[in-house]
Amino acid sequence: MFFETSDGVKIAYRRWGDRGGPVTVLHHGLTSDSLAEWKTPLVLGVLIDAGHHVLTLDARGHGASDTPHEISSYGLSRMVADLVELLDEVAADVEIRLVGYSLGAVVVLHACAELGQRVSRLVLGGVGSGIVEMDGLDTRVLNLAGLAEAFSADDASEIDDPELAAWRTQAYSAGADLKAISAVAAALRPEPAPLAEITVPTLVIAGLDDVLAQRPEVLSSALRRAELVLVGGSHSGARFDPDFAEAIRHFLTRSAE
Repeated sequence: MFFETSDGVKIAYRRWGDRGGPVTVLHHGLTSDSLAEWKTPLVLGVLIDAGHHVLTLDARGHGASDTPHEISSYGLSRMVADLVELLDEVAADVEIRLVGYSLGAVVVLHACAELGQRVSRLVLGGVGSGIVEMDGLDTRVLNLAGLAEAFSADDASEIDDPELAAWRTQAYSAGADLKAISAVAAALRPEPAPLAEITVPTLVIAGLDDVLAQRPEVLSSALRRAELVLVGGSHSGARFDPDFAEAIRHFLTRSAE
């Protein structure tokens, strides 16, 4: 299914499981898409088996959604608006639970503040102290300008930085539109996270070896009603730890108890 945003971009989304009750929204990170982020690591299946009504989406520039190449088509505030507009359309009168990973966690954090009392639970995965100390995007470990150049390179061999080359290889292997992903990275800017506005129960979950989610306890401590769960793995590997999906399922299920 597709939803057209207020600026004319088509966002691909899909609904899974039991349509009754609250909707659990899963938002992926940079270079990924809804299936790669949530279905392959079994998070989606675990939630469906637990009776959840799940909504997944491909962010603009990713997956089956439109992939404009202009930098002006992107930005954190635009990605947040896409999510809010989609939920206004398909879940206007339904309790919402927001789950995001990496860049998706930053998006759902901002969306939670905008959606207010419509959100009952929030899960922030693959993020840490950068949300608090670096206005959401941890540029200490995330070279956004370098990523934009790497994604637009004609060949990975042109990239000297092995970390940037790995990001490009990952995006290429996933079948991403590299010009669009480059524009996404180029448009991203740190924006102060609305931490004081988040009053819902929140789960912060990160891999023990995730360099993009360093010191996640700083984030959980900055939120009023947050708890922290650590699992094994790196930024790309933590989602595959069985404890990752189980922790999310347990946290979301408790809201119904």
